[in-house]
Parts: sequence; C-alpha cells; structure tokens
Amino acid sequence: MRKFIILAIATMTTLAFASAASAYIINLDAVDNAGPDFATAFNKSESLQLGPGTYEVTFVQDEFTAFTRWNSLKDCDGNGQNCTQGWENSAIFSIGDSGDNMYFLGDNDGHGGYGPGVDEPYYFETPELSLAHAAMYSEQFTLTDMEHVYFFIGDNILGDNHGGVSLSIAAVAVPEPATWSLLLAGCGMIGLLATRRRRIVGAEQRRA
Repeated sequence: MRKFIILAIATMTTLAFASAASAYIINLDAVDNAGPDFATAFNKSESLQLGPGTYEVTFVQDEFTAFTRWNSLKDCDGNGQNCTQGWENSAIFSIGDSGDNMYFLGDNDGHGGYGPGVDEPYYFETPELSLAHAAMYSEQFTLTDMEHVYFFIGDNILGDNHGGVSLSIAAVAVPEPATWSLLLAGCGMIGLLATRRRRIVGAEQRRA
C-alpha cells in the first residue's frame, strides 16, 4: 500500500509539472510551409496532436526569426518600421482538417496570417524588429478531446519568400490548486486507512 501511495503522489507531481511546463516548437518555412489558400497550405503544414487543455500560441526565436514575401525592402521609416515591403511575423493554424476552425496569428484586426492589417505598423526592416513587434501577438484555444492542429503561412507568391517563423505552443491551463489538494487529501486518507488496517491485523494476530 505504501508503494501505491508513493507512486500516486509521484504521478500527480509529474502531471502537475508536465501540465505547467509542456510546450512545443513549430518551425514554419516561408516556402515549404506556405500556400495561397487553405487547401494548398494545409498540404504543406506542420502538425501537432494535442490532448485536452488550453494552449497559447506565440512567436519565438528558434530556427526562424521572421520572414519576408519580397526580395527587397521598401519605404521603411527612420525606425525601420512602416515598410511597405519588409519582414513580418504572421501564421495560420487550424484545429482539425476542415478549415472551419482557423486562427490568424499576426495582428489585432483579424487579418493576420496574410500580412499585417491596416492598423499595424506594416512590415519591418529587420527580422529582429519584426519579432520584437510580434511579442504582442498571441492566440489561445481550448481542446476538449485529442485533436490534430495544423500550422502554416499564407502567401500566394512563394518564389521570392525568405526566412520563416517559429511558434511556441504552450499548455496554459493546469489543474486548480483545490483539485490537487483534494487528490493529495485522498492519498492521505488512503494512507490512514492502510495504517488503521495494519493495526487491526496486528491486534488480531496478537490475540491469536
């Protein structure tokens, strides 16, 4: 019984840390993982199979920093922002393969995934500037069952694309403290019952 209690506590501790720390990195190449429409881009997507929970998607620096749709910069201001051609961080992801549940990551007005929207500072002079700006972009989604999530970049002319984006997909929902307290209390109760049972058995053996 003692081994069972130790195993149960160890399992719960492992699950708590796994829930809090589990994160995945997806690297999307601006040519290899991009397309002009959902069907084309979906066939070139990177996918993850994720279990129930709430996840947050953000841009990070890993294999990639940012990508550009052009061979050259154009019309950047003195701060390296507001370019009409330059570097950006945008991406699209779809929960399931139907295209009915897509998220556009890359701006605040629903245009993300196909370049910055009209209220954004447009494109940037360097990948580093683009990634720094992308710190404001994030999307959360919740899964109730095991599901495949597909990630890609939206663009209709790929021949002059360079770079890519790296995404972090992190679990943000962990069991409430009260839940863990109840589980630990249950283990404690099992321990008390096991101890009481041993005492009863010991007393019976002594009487015999």
